[in-house]
Amino acid sequence: MLQNQFLVPSTFSEESAVFPLVLKPEKGSGSVDVYTIRDRQELDAYIRKIRHPFLQESIDGTHYTVDMFNTAYRNPAAAIPRKRLKVHGSESLVGQICMHADIIDLCLRIGRILDVVGAFNIQLIERDGSYYVHDINLRVSGSCDLTIAAGAPLQAWLVDYAMGKRSSFDVRIKDKMIMSKYYEPCFF
Repeated sequence: MLQNQFLVPSTFSEESAVFPLVLKPEKGSGSVDVYTIRDRQELDAYIRKIRHPFLQESIDGTHYTVDMFNTAYRNPAAAIPRKRLKVHGSESLVGQICMHADIIDLCLRIGRILDVVGAFNIQLIERDGSYYVHDINLRVSGSCDLTIAAGAPLQAWLVDYAMGKRSSFDVRIKDKMIMSKYYEPCFF
C-alpha cells in the first residue's frame, strides 16, 4: 500500500540482490539480526542465520524518527520528528527535534492511511531532498523521552486514550532541542 504513494527502499530477492543492501528479519526489533551486506559472499554467509530474511536497499542519508499519535483509525493528531544524530545499534544516543513541515506533512499523510490508534513511529531517511520510509513501528520509540521533554506528553495521551478521555494536542514543541544519552537521558 505505502509503496504506491511514498518513496520506500527497494526490496530484493536473494537472486536479484543489489549491493550494498540491508538484511534483516521480516519481523524484528531492536536491530537484532540486522546487517549491512556489501557483496554476494557476505549475503551467502549471513542469510541462513535469519528466519524469514528481508533484503532492502541500503540508503545513505540523514535518519529521522517521527513519533506519531492517532486518536482514531486514520486520524493523526501529532507528528514530532527527531533527527538521529548518533546511533548505536538501533538506539538513538544523540537526537534533535526537527519540526520540518515537509516531514510532518508526509507522516500525517501516512497516519491517515494506517489503521492504527495510539502511539507509533515512522522511520525515514532523507537523501537528496527526498524522504524514504524504511520502517513503521507500532509502538512508542525507544528515544521518545526527547519528544516528551520537548513538549509532547505521549504518556499522558496514551493514558487518556486508554481511559476514554479526550487529550489536548495543542502543545508547543521545543524545536531544535537536543538529547544526549549516556546512562540516562540529558536534555539541553
